[in-house]
Amino acid sequence: MNNQRYSSVALIAIVLLFFFGCAGTKKTSNLNREPQPPSNAQPALSESTTIKESELSKEEQMLLEDNQDWRAEEEENIYTVADPLEPLNRVMFAINDKLYIWLMIPVAKGYGKVVEPQLRTGIKNFFFNLAAPIRIVNNILQGKGQAAEAEIARFLYNST
Repeated sequence: MNNQRYSSVALIAIVLLFFFGCAGTKKTSNLNREPQPPSNAQPALSESTTIKESELSKEEQMLLEDNQDWRAEEEENIYTVADPLEPLNRVMFAINDKLYIWLMIPVAKGYGKVVEPQLRTGIKNFFFNLAAPIRIVNNILQGKGQAAEAEIARFLYNST
């Protein structure tokens, strides 16, 4: 009993630390930053190892001539899609997230501790058998005749 109290307190503490610890974070944009070379970058080519332009193919020469700055912000096009339901989606996501964390997880843990494993298996099998007609139709529509036959046989056997 004492062990369960410590695990509950630890779970609550972790959830609170997660919510309050993440509350002050701010995502920063990397658009205005200069790119950093990788740590395993090769040193720049010295003058003795330069490649003559005559040794390059036409495609490589075209790439070398291209002097466009790909980091220029004024040329960057950002496309957005209007979502008129975004505020509602955000509210519903927050509600679902809180319900899952505060209600569904404790109910599932309590269900696991209260209901015997054999009874849980029977309940799982009952609901699995209820979804058999959907799986049968799915197999037929996909052209999987043998799988559909197996589902029908399993459904009839488990339903009697």
